[in-house]
Amino acid sequence: MSKLLTFPARIKYLLWSCRFIHKAAAAIEKLKTGPSSQDYDLIICTEAGNPVNPENLKKSYVRLIQAAGVPKIRFHDLRQTRAARLLSQGIDAKEISGRLGHSNIKATLDIFIRTCFLTCRKRLKSN
Repeated sequence: MSKLLTFPARIKYLLWSCRFIHKAAAAIEKLKTGPSSQDYDLIICTEAGNPVNPENLKKSYVRLIQAAGVPKIRFHDLRQTRAARLLSQGIDAKEISGRLGHSNIKATLDIFIRTCFLTCRKRLKSN
């Protein structure tokens, strides 16, 4: 089941621009690779237009995390981390819930409460 995400107008424009640039680059690659190229209409794909192997995506993600020098978190936790940080910065929970595509605000608040609980437990263990 896919979710519809909402973004501010500026972000929508940036995403549209990136998608346009990506489509142009994909068209150039398709010309280079010839008839073996596939068009699955993907945002993340190989140079030939095929789906990316999840393990390769994971390896790339780990390299980016290391290069950026940021704390290591699972790829799956990116959405939850972003939601928790936005909530802790005072962004309205209903707006965040809409951005994440949650069906109701309860799901968003559950993430925040869980994240706060885990953070507090981790701090208590380290003391």
